[in-house]
Amino acid sequence: MTEGNKVGIATFVMRSKQYLIALRAGNEVLVLQTLHWTDEIRDPGQELPELPSSRAGRGKQLDMALQLVDALSSDWEPSRYHDTYQEKVRELVEAKAEARRSHRTRQRRRRPT
Repeated sequence: MTEGNKVGIATFVMRSKQYLIALRAGNEVLVLQTLHWTDEIRDPGQELPELPSSRAGRGKQLDMALQLVDALSSDWEPSRYHDTYQEKVRELVEAKAEARRSHRTRQRRRRPT
């Protein structure tokens, strides 16, 4: 793929949802990148009748925006990001399992001997 300067386009299913993907060669690895389906792509000219002019964001505004970006920039730390959805699902499953255990315990105590 690298030598031929080619990218593979395919579909990929993850968590019961189908995605359109581009598969390309990276530095000694394959890179999978999700793409948008045709119906998800809109023409900006139709959505925004008046597009900003090329002069927008020049001078002081641009300088201030660049300073803000620089001030808020930091090194990439992947460990700072985690899947909160997965954590919440795990908590719900554990809570449900605990509720079942306590329900079974109460049922055992109520049984006539």
